[in-house]
Amino acid sequence: MKSLFLTCSLTFFFVFHLFSQVHTSEKPHWVKQQSYETDPDIDLEEVSEGYAILMFNQQTHIPEQKNYYRRVYKIFENAGVQSASDITANYDPTYQTLEFHEISVIRKGKVINKLNPDHFQVIRRETNAENYLYDGTLSATINLSDIRVGDIIDYSLTITGFNPIHKGIFSGTYPLNNAEPIGKIAIDIFSNRDLVYKTTNTDVKPKITKERHFSRYSWNMLNTDKIEFEDNTPFWKFTFQNLFISEYRNWQDVVDWGEEVFRVKEPVSTEMLARIKAIETGYSTQGEKIAAVLNFVQEEVRYLGFESGLGSYKPFAPNQVFEQRYGDCKDKSLLMVTMLRKMGIEAYPVLVNTALKHNINAVLPTPTTFDHCVVKVIDGAGNDLWYDPTMTYQGGTFDRIYFPDYEYGLVLKKGNKTLDSIHSFSSNLIKVRDEYELEEIGKGATLRVTTVYHEGEADNMRSLFKTNGISSIKKQFSNYYKNYFDHVTALDNPTFVDDSIKNRFTVHESYKLDSIWSPMEGNENTLSTRFLPLSLLDILTLPGESQRKNEYSLYYPATRIHDIRIKLPNKWGISDMEKNISCDAFYYNANINYLPSEDLLKIHHYFKSQKKYVTSDEFPEYVKNLKELDNNMAYLLYIPKNYSVSETSSLSGLPAVLLFSLFVIVSLAVLGGLGVVIYFAIRSLNRSKT
Repeated sequence: MKSLFLTCSLTFFFVFHLFSQVHTSEKPHWVKQQSYETDPDIDLEEVSEGYAILMFNQQTHIPEQKNYYRRVYKIFENAGVQSASDITANYDPTYQTLEFHEISVIRKGKVINKLNPDHFQVIRRETNAENYLYDGTLSATINLSDIRVGDIIDYSLTITGFNPIHKGIFSGTYPLNNAEPIGKIAIDIFSNRDLVYKTTNTDVKPKITKERHFSRYSWNMLNTDKIEFEDNTPFWKFTFQNLFISEYRNWQDVVDWGEEVFRVKEPVSTEMLARIKAIETGYSTQGEKIAAVLNFVQEEVRYLGFESGLGSYKPFAPNQVFEQRYGDCKDKSLLMVTMLRKMGIEAYPVLVNTALKHNINAVLPTPTTFDHCVVKVIDGAGNDLWYDPTMTYQGGTFDRIYFPDYEYGLVLKKGNKTLDSIHSFSSNLIKVRDEYELEEIGKGATLRVTTVYHEGEADNMRSLFKTNGISSIKKQFSNYYKNYFDHVTALDNPTFVDDSIKNRFTVHESYKLDSIWSPMEGNENTLSTRFLPLSLLDILTLPGESQRKNEYSLYYPATRIHDIRIKLPNKWGISDMEKNISCDAFYYNANINYLPSEDLLKIHHYFKSQKKYVTSDEFPEYVKNLKELDNNMAYLLYIPKNYSVSETSSLSGLPAVLLFSLFVIVSLAVLGGLGVVIYFAIRSLNRSKT
């Protein structure tokens, strides 16, 4: 998390050297000198990588469009010599310039100048290249020589230039703490206009001083504590203390900005018009036309983005995107909107934040809040329809196409003043049918699996089969079952049936399990085998604690119907049973049915998540209910080793006292006959075929 403060370590990147000189200069005249403590009152045991940040200072001069940064850190361990000897500053050369003012090493009170422009390398990093996004960012990097334990490194620089796409309207986000303790964080903002600001997780107010034609807003945080992170904290949760600044007065200001940025100023090209006409004549209903346009943009316009400068916000012209057949989220969204509007269908680009969800209401209005662009369509019946043109291999009719649960979006429609609420219809249903045919007791079994994926889950599996070879998928699926069985051999390649209209993707698998029986833990004279609804294990994790400070994120939405059919080699004395667990977070039902005439045991599991998260107050009750589910999810068959195959041709005559209710925990060590018990099932492995 130290990367929040101008990271001092290089990451993997595409490298090509640019013969560009790094400029040096005196610090700007308006910069206020900040002091720091060489031994701040912070817990050094909580500091990682061998060095501690003594001070981070950012000063923003809005009228001059300059950001001044100063960072001071002290090396305490040998590890810090390695991790803190590189200094890197990133900037966008299309509208920004970089100047270093100072790089000093303070050793035993002596200041050693390390600023030498000839020692810099300017490198183009493309950290999102694997996602087909290229932002053109340059990194100026210097590797400091002769760095020792005890050294204090003090450097400062200024980056000049705000993205011109905002036309002088300023907004920014500043950190007020970090994942590790910091001696001092100082934020200074100079403005000739009144600033609107907002903070999260702190009520600290700025000190405001008048300086000639400007006001200086100052926030100082001393000896900040380490942040305690908790597993499964929702992405939308603001864990850090943040400062938000914005000159956008409201969301309508952002809509007005976005309408101008996304405005199409040229007529539709002849080539695009021909494609539009082909869709209009090839499909009869409005819904079919909407789906056809979406399919074209998703499947025939590949995802590729050049995000430098204006390109980080402004889409390319739809004619260009149509011709080049590539674009990023905003390019593809505007192309889809343009084609639909030409057909007389109402459509708008929509800005969303993929992580913040409802917590977007906690930030100030600004375009920089958003990280993605999608499309809203209003059909002839007045229904709101949401589409993500960057997704691929989607199935379903136009009104049942999966859309992620972003919760809120800003529709770029003239006069719009608020965020739109987005409701996802998807249940993400998966139906699984496991059919086990057991050989002799103590031997192996054949497993045949049929899985039906619905909605977004069908899209995911369709994509898996479209983008991977069958041998790779076969290996991936086999490895999945090897997590639960010792010896697994695939009997054939997985096959599938794709119903793209109903968006149901059915996969068939078959395996030979060499051995499914093993000595029971605590009783070596008893053999046992268990049957688990693996699809539930994919989405459930039993927490290791029952108390926490933050919300706990749940897998939502999710519906799982998992049926297990076990063809037994003998007759068993098994009673029908049922179990229900109903709580705010989830609903679970299990049914056990034994058909002695067919030697068939049928186990039915139904699970549905009902909440996106639980609060810290709700968490203990959630853990309690999940433990109850844990104690009721696995089905265990066991038999004494001294029962031979001939003796077990019919086991239904064993004393009834040895047949235990499925949903009662018993001591396995004292069991001497055949029975059915629950076994601890939930694991924190979260293994999934998808």
